Amino acid sequence: MALAGLLLAVPLSAAAADLSLHIDADGYAEPVSIQDFTHHWQGRFSGGRHAFLQGRAELTRRDVGQEVSLLWRYDYLLDFTPDTAELYNAYAKGLAPDTGRAYGLGVTARYSEALGVRWSPVFQWRPGLTVTPGFNLLQGYKLTDGGLGGSARFRQPGFSGADFQGADLAVDYHYDEPQLYEEKLGWHPRNPDGWGYSLDLRADWRPDDRRSLTLQLYDVYGRLHWRQAPRTQYQFDYQAVPAAHQLTGQLATDTHYTQVLPMRGRLSGDYRLNERWQAGWQLDANRYVRLGQVSAGYSVGAWTGSLLWEPQTGALGVALAHPGFRCRWLADSLNTNRARRLGISLAAETSW
Repeated sequence: MALAGLLLAVPLSAAAADLSLHIDADGYAEPVSIQDFTHHWQGRFSGGRHAFLQGRAELTRRDVGQEVSLLWRYDYLLDFTPDTAELYNAYAKGLAPDTGRAYGLGVTARYSEALGVRWSPVFQWRPGLTVTPGFNLLQGYKLTDGGLGGSARFRQPGFSGADFQGADLAVDYHYDEPQLYEEKLGWHPRNPDGWGYSLDLRADWRPDDRRSLTLQLYDVYGRLHWRQAPRTQYQFDYQAVPAAHQLTGQLATDTHYTQVLPMRGRLSGDYRLNERWQAGWQLDANRYVRLGQVSAGYSVGAWTGSLLWEPQTGALGVALAHPGFRCRWLADSLNTNRARRLGISLAAETSW
């Protein structure tokens, strides 16, 4: 409530301001559906090496020349080797791994959640071109950053210690809550404190009434500085014949740790064919994945409905727009429990 009061108390001009709420979330999981990805991979496996879930919610007050926003941001990006996905799928479903084969293991996780405030001056550089940088101050409260790598070989089907021929694994990551059952070792660190900043950038170009182009970049430069961040750092080596194993490393707390926020972006364009029909395209990109969409829209009065198609994922969607209101839904399955790709957004605006 104190932050909301700050938003409304910021001095703007005497003219009426616009107040808007914008919620946006996009997810994609290549190996299994998003639902199964978070519930032990019990669904159909098709392979792949990327998964992400990114979202933002913004409450913005806009006046001539500037915007002030309260924001929430969520980033969860995973990159893993195809062998890792295949081996974990076998483990989750009780399947037998291939014997005599060396599985190359590797997982990189980048996860953060933060609340913040943003100030955005609005620059009208030339007729039709508006550039809006956003300066964010953030308080982080969720952290996972790091990964593991190595290899594993099996001499017989199964995942018990006797089934392994050999394995080597290196783990190094920071977190707010342990992810690898460190609590079983009596490790119960307190949550770290995180504060940071980032820079966003938006550019809108409308050369005439029929064409528009928008570029939105989030976290062009962003950092979260964590104090007392827990860290797991271990190296494990094992061989069955002759039997030998070695474990070195530590569970510790770093006084200071800097997490780099991953940049993401969206480039979109629209072209109005006539009073009724319009066509559009959009490209979403983050560190690991680039997804493109095309759309066709039809207007009735002040309402415009659009059909969306994302060729890479086979996702279909709909969008509805009206002055002061917009919504979007995109998925590759009507049964969202089976969807590997989901996109949802909602925006509402009013004068205040």
